[in-house]
Amino acid sequence: MSFRGNEGAAQLDPLAQLRQAWGPVVAAAIAAAQGSPEAAAQLEPFLQDLASQDDWSALAGILRQILGGARQVALLE
Repeated sequence: MSFRGNEGAAQLDPLAQLRQAWGPVVAAAIAAAQGSPEAAAQLEPFLQDLASQDDWSALAGILRQILGGARQVALLE
């Protein structure tokens, strides 16, 4: 599964671009948080890539906390 396939995204409105880009990530994160080891394995390379980027490393850490079982509202702040 690829989380970076945004071909044709330039033709979409900004909200549709976000849905196209992040929809598969959100779906995989939900499945992984619900216990799917396959989804967690698919997410790991994406999370490693995010963690290596200064602008996105905090999000990678928060997603890992959620996948690890954290559910505090404070994660969203």
